[in-house]
Formats: sequence, C-alpha cells, structure tokens
Amino acid sequence: MSPIPALDNLLQTKFHQPALPARRVSRPHLVARLEEGLRAGRVVSLISAPAGYGKSSLAIEWSRQTSRPYAWLQLDEGDNDPARFFLYFIAALQKVQPDFGAEVAVSLAAGQLPAQDILAGLLADDLLRAPRPLLLFLDDLQVIHETAVFNGLQALVSRVPEKLHLAVLTREDPSFPLARLRAQNLLTEIRAADLRFSTAEIQDFYRAVIPLELSADDLAVLEKRTEGWAAGLQLAGLSMQGREDLHAFIQSLNGSHRFILGYLTEEVLHRQPEYIQDFLLKTSILKQLNGSLCDALTGRSDSAELLEELLAANLFLIPLDDSGQWYRYHGLFSELLFSLLKRSQGEQINEYHQRASRWLSEHGRALDAVDHSLAAGDYARAIELMEENILSMLGGGHLWRVDGWIRALPPEWLGRSVKINLGFAWVYLLRSNFERVAFHFGQARSALESQPETPGAEKLRAEILALEANFLQTQGKVKEAIAAGQEALRLADAGDFRLRGLASLALGGALRQADQFDQAVETLQEAIRLTQESKDFVTGMLSTGQLVLMALDFGRLRLAAEAAERSLRWLEDSPTAPPPIIGVIFSTLGMVGLERGQMETAREYMQRGLKLARFSGHNASIISIQTNMARLHLYERDFEQAKICLDEAWRLFIAGAAGWLRPGLIARQAQYELARGDAAAAEAVLRENGILPEGEVRLPAGEAYLVWVRLLAAHGEAGIEQGLALTRRIIERAQTVKRSSLVMLANLHQALLLESADRRDEALFSLRAALELAEPEGFIQPFLEAGGPIASLLVDCGDLPYARRVQSAFAAIPTASSAAGVRSPLPEPLTERELEVLRLLAEGLSYAEVAEHLVVSLNTVRYHVKGLYGKLGVDRQTRAVEMARKLGLL
Repeated sequence: MSPIPALDNLLQTKFHQPALPARRVSRPHLVARLEEGLRAGRVVSLISAPAGYGKSSLAIEWSRQTSRPYAWLQLDEGDNDPARFFLYFIAALQKVQPDFGAEVAVSLAAGQLPAQDILAGLLADDLLRAPRPLLLFLDDLQVIHETAVFNGLQALVSRVPEKLHLAVLTREDPSFPLARLRAQNLLTEIRAADLRFSTAEIQDFYRAVIPLELSADDLAVLEKRTEGWAAGLQLAGLSMQGREDLHAFIQSLNGSHRFILGYLTEEVLHRQPEYIQDFLLKTSILKQLNGSLCDALTGRSDSAELLEELLAANLFLIPLDDSGQWYRYHGLFSELLFSLLKRSQGEQINEYHQRASRWLSEHGRALDAVDHSLAAGDYARAIELMEENILSMLGGGHLWRVDGWIRALPPEWLGRSVKINLGFAWVYLLRSNFERVAFHFGQARSALESQPETPGAEKLRAEILALEANFLQTQGKVKEAIAAGQEALRLADAGDFRLRGLASLALGGALRQADQFDQAVETLQEAIRLTQESKDFVTGMLSTGQLVLMALDFGRLRLAAEAAERSLRWLEDSPTAPPPIIGVIFSTLGMVGLERGQMETAREYMQRGLKLARFSGHNASIISIQTNMARLHLYERDFEQAKICLDEAWRLFIAGAAGWLRPGLIARQAQYELARGDAAAAEAVLRENGILPEGEVRLPAGEAYLVWVRLLAAHGEAGIEQGLALTRRIIERAQTVKRSSLVMLANLHQALLLESADRRDEALFSLRAALELAEPEGFIQPFLEAGGPIASLLVDCGDLPYARRVQSAFAAIPTASSAAGVRSPLPEPLTERELEVLRLLAEGLSYAEVAEHLVVSLNTVRYHVKGLYGKLGVDRQTRAVEMARKLGLL
C-alpha cells in the first residue's frame, strides 16, 4: 500500500505501463544500446522522436528485458505543477521502493513544495538507502515546460547518479543540459533515425502484426514513402486490409508525414462501420475513456464492449489499467480524429464536452469536469464547479492547474465569482504571496459590490472581512485588523464554525500584536475549538501557531508547551497533510526547552521544525526558527552558524514576510554583533531600525532595547545610569501588558548593571525579582546567558530554592561538556538528558514533575532513570543521588 493516503485513489492510471501488443516487431539492437547505457553508468536514456515512431513500444520492450527494478510515470499538462509532479514521481518509485519519499510526500500532497536543494537532498538520501539502483520511465515529457521540474530532476540525478536512471520518452528534447551529459558520456540517445523500420523490419511487421504478404518492390516503396515511420506503416496496413490491388494503393502514397497520416486516418475510418466511425470521432474529445463515460457521451449502452473490440483491432487504443476499465487513444491518432470531428460535427463539440463534464462531475472527477466545461465555453458551469470545489482543489495540490483555469477564464467571468477569488486569496496568503492576495481580494470585493443581492451575500461579506482581517494583521495594521475581525464575527452565523474560526484566527492574531494578552488567548483558544468542530485543520494549526508564539513572547512557557503538544496530537489523528505552520509548532517545544536550559531538547525540536518549515516553503516559519537557532548558536559561541541562520532569515524577510517577525530579527542581529565584539555594528543595527535608548519603549522590540542596556554599560557611570533608567522604562511598560518574561529579563539586566557598578545589594534585589518571575515557568537559560556575574550573585541568594536550581544549572555546564573532552568518572558517561533527569530528582521532583519540566512523557523519564541507575550501579533514587554527589556529578 502507498504510504501516501492521498494517492490511494488518485489517478493510478498514471503509473500503469502500456501493454506490449501480442503481435509486434522486436527491436533487440536498440534494447542492447539502452542496456549498455545502464552498464556504463549513464544517468539518462533519451528516446526522442516525433509521434508515432514507437518510442513507448521500445521502452516497454526494454523494461521487460532489463534486470533493474523500474517504474513508469505517464505525464500530462497538469504535472507542470512542481509539487504535483514530484508527488507522482515519488508515488511511481514507491512501486519498487515502498518507503521512498514518504516524509516529503506529506508536504507535497498539500501542495507545499520544499526548496529545490532540500527536496533533492531528501529524495537523494532515500535513494541511497535503496538496495538496488532504480530505473524510472518518464513518458511524454514534452508536456512539461516548468523550469522548477527540470531543475529538481537535475539536482536529484546529479546527487545520486549511481542510484537512479531516468528513461525519457519525448517528442522534443527536454530542458536538460544534454550537451554536458553527452560530453561526460552520461547520455544514451535513441532518435527518430534509430527508430525507423528497415525494409526487413517492415516485412516482419506486415507478417506478424497485420498479416499481409508484400513484394520486395512494394516494401521498398513503403519504406521510402513512410521513412520507416511506425504509425504510418500501421495505418497503411489497416487501410490495405481487404484491398485487391495493394500495389496501386502503395504507389498512391505520397507527401509529408502529416499528409500521409491524415489521408490514411480517413481511409481507416471510412473502412469501419458507421457506428464505429461515430464512436471514434465523438470520443476523441476525451483524454481518458471508460465504458460508462463513453456511454454518457455517445448515448450508447455498449461502450465497454466496443472499447475491447477497438483494442483487439489495433485501432490505436492503449489500456491504462490491468482491469480493462480505462483507456486512451494514441496521441497522434486522437489529434487527427478530433480534426475530423471538427470538420464533420463542429457544431456538436460543445455539447459533447458538456456531456463529459456532467459525467465526470457526478463521478467525483471535478478537475476533469472543469476542463470540459471550459472547452465547451460553458463558463457559468465551470465557475459553478470551481466554486463547489475550490478549497479542496487548492488544498489538494492542484494550485498550478486551477491557476491555469483562472488565466483561461475571460476577465469578466472571473470578476463575477466571490468564492473563487476568496479561495485564491486564502491560498496565496498562506504562501505569503501578498501581491496575489491583494489582487484576488480586490476581485472578490468588486464582485460582491456588483452583485449585492447575491444569495448568501451576508456570509460572503463576513468571509471577505475575515480574510481582510487576516491579511491586515500580517501587514501589522493592527487596529484595522481588529475592527475587520470583530465585524466578521458579528456577521457570521453562530453555527458557521469554519467562518467563525477563520475570523477568530485573524482577531486573535491582531490582539496578540496589540499586546492584549488575555483577550488574545481567549480568542485564539476559541478559534482552535471552532476549527476542531469544523475539521478545518489548517486554520486550527494557524491559530495554534499564533497562540504558542504569543505565549513565548509573554513568557508563558507552560501554555506554549501545552498548546503545541495538543496540536501535535491533533496532527497525529488528522488524515490530511500538515499545514505550513507546523514547523513553528515543533520549534515552540524547542524554545521551551531552550528557555529551561535543555539544550539537547531545544536543538532536536528546532531542527525538526526547521526541516518541516523548509518542506512546506513557509518563509515566516523559517525566519522565526532561524532567529531562535541563532540564539542557541550564540550561546555556544558558534558565530559562523549564527551568521548563517541570520543571513537566511534576513534574505527571506526581505523577499516578503509578515511584519511581526522584524523586531525579533533586529534584536538577534544586534546580539550577534555585540557577542562577537563589534559594539559599533550592534549600535548601528539598532539606530538604523529606529530603536533608540531614549524616548518611548515599543514592546515588540523589547529584546532589542535590552541590547542597548549592554551597550550603555560600557560608557562608565553615566552609561550605567542611562541603562538603569531604560530598564525601569522597559519594566514599567512590560508590566502594563503582562509581559512577565520581558520584566524578568529587564531585572536581570539591571542586576548586571548594578553588579558592574559595585552596588551588590541593589543587584541582588533585582536578581531576586528576576528569579521570582522565572520560577513559575522554569526559566533557566537567560541566567546562563548572563554569565559569570550572575553566577557570583546567586551565591548570596541561597535562601531561594529556585536560585539553587539555577546554581545547579551553572555547575552542570562543565559536566555536560564531557563529550568535548572532560573525563567522566564513570566507565559509561551519563548522557545530557540523564544528567538533567538526575539533577531534577536530586531537587526532590517526582517523575511526573520531571516529565512536565522536560516536556516529555512519563515513560521517557522512566527510561532515562533506568539508564542512569545502570550506569551508577544503584537500584533506587536516594542511592542514585548519593552516588552522583560522591562522583561530583551534582
């Protein structure tokens, strides 16, 4: 079974290799060339020729003889969407390597395309684990013209040339660097000249496939007139069946391939019974055929049997599955049939498309139904179908295809649909494409204003306001976003959970930026409840993302961890792919770990979050996570890695991201410059962004103002006094909006300033205030980052239990570095996590309290306890603590 549930019922015909005819001409010399390319380690086999030259037949024959595991992927225009292409690419290779690409496929199934290097790296890693090299046939690659698809394929093949060979079947050369591949002997080429039938092969063809005995002269004329072209030879053979004067007919063949094919197609068609002619012409509008669909199109009731007859008669029909349910015509034959249909029944074509659209819509194939409605010029029906399915279409990875429809619709028709434009605006908002959001939002608003009496107009107004509120809050227009969100909730029906959830998300996000903590928490928690009722997973996870980020901003670590863990449990139970914000959810658990001094936990969750954010290409998540990763690297004095994180965050922010990310990024950049000893650069970062030590303190930039406190400390007594005044303003402002973590940090910075001025009693007072604020949520890391002066002050705070806990964390820093060369007193050293558990047990915490503190399960705590007992050689907690003290581990 496919590891990607979304593919279990999705166009399985794309992976079905066409069957070889029972009667055919074998091409052993060409198969040998292709096999030799595999043995030589070439990475691409290019089978390139115009239609009808037997490309597929050769590839199928090769696949039947090669020993290499292979998969087949039939391409169509819709596969120009890179996310869709690589989803099918993965699903095809899963036929021979079931675990291939399972992780990245989850994001692709939701239309989320990772960056090219990330995608290529992940898929290459999976291929490296394959027990044998794989072969993938890409049929009809000429329909692909999206650069991102070719770039992704090249990046993948270049990483693992020994593990994946691409066999490309195409009517025209693809956008691969063919000259370079050829020069490096990495390309096997089979072209039209190679595929042409020789006289001997033509004789074999007419004896085996279409039983005819022809003279040597007639064979020579056929070779000359058709140039060994397989499609022409097959049509000529079908036309000659039953004729008496074959020589005269052969002599009459003259002209270009296109002329000969058109002439022979008409000849073949006219030799069929009238009901077959009618069936072939009408069904030529279909990309795929099955009995029931053809019945609906033609008015017949025996189409399934008729399709079997056509297959048996070699009339260019190709099976698409093993059960004989779905077929397609050979592309060239279909084109010629359709040209004949336009000549003979042109006025009926739109009606045929409408019939096909109705059948496809009734049978759950809305995408194909829209194609036929558009082909019929039935824009009203096309828009109706799109409105009914827009969210599922866009959420199911079909953005590229639906965007193509939008471009195909006359502007006046697109401008009429509020729902379609709202759907697109929402999708582009998730992808931070604000220019496209604004366009479709404007279209939706204009459409509603021009049709004020549209049924459901009140609900549409509420949807527009909910979307507007979400858009405004990403732009930092907080007051306007709050007003729009409140109005959307006023207009929305009480039972419309999806719409109310969407409006509550926007309102909660705006209240978060307005520092209205209690109202924001209440609103976002209500948004999560509503989205669970409506099963709107994406909006629910976005609401959780807003909630956890706000909780971190306000120092509510428990709230952040609980909300993140609940959302991950929801994710486990959800059948849909995770939304782009999922990286932030994992990163939140990393930030909780970091603030509590749990570096191993922090790194693990942040790296997982970053990986998921890159999968989805969600720039806001990547910026947020990289900003926090830079803090971790700064603490470890790894300036090179910190710079890499910040450079990527800035690059993505400049490309376009929500404004609320900017203050944290500015603060981290200034901290980076100060940490590496460039105070002037740190000050420049702050001044260039309007963050000054005097005047009003703007809270979103709270951490950046604290960098000023460090800078001012270097300017003697006057600077210290200015810094103390600034910390007091920060504390006063932060207390008014309940930003307890910022109050804690400001007190900690006060303590540093006062200690540097030899005002120890005042410094201890500030430190005690910081410790009291830190204790309820378990903050440790800010004290460790403050360094030696704080460690010295903690000695005089021994009457505070939490001070002893922070002291323990300071004392553990050398021990935790045993992996870097400090000798452990044990034969098998304790891991960092085992040391964390041991320290917490020594402080008297229960297993459940340890689990809560470390943000892990109770079973995980028991696992670590069992490990440390074994290494210490004890069997109970008191003995473990006693032994650890003797060994100097505590």
